[in-house]
Amino acid sequence: MSDQAEKIKSLEADVKERDEIIEGQAATIKALEAERDALKADPGITPTITVDEKTYAVRVAKFRYKREGVDEDPREYSVADLQADAELQAELVGKKVGFLELVKPAVKAA
Repeated sequence: MSDQAEKIKSLEADVKERDEIIEGQAATIKALEAERDALKADPGITPTITVDEKTYAVRVAKFRYKREGVDEDPREYSVADLQADAELQAELVGKKVGFLELVKPAVKAA
């Protein structure tokens, strides 16, 4: 096979790989748009966490985060991971991450 034919074959493989990536991204966008639309239609389904008697709405389905002393590299966490890990909740609230929105402040004792 000539060098030119090999180069064409290599470029075609690159185009195919990029097309697959684009298709995956399009599917992800479509799924996220559907999730967004569902949340707009019924905001009551927004997941929440409670830290120090304050309730926070979790405004993402998943996120990447590197925990000090736990993760070597940033890893992906789901809402379920967050809801199951009180230490992670407290750490993220302490860092005031943007995807946690305070929806119910702590009630002060009388």
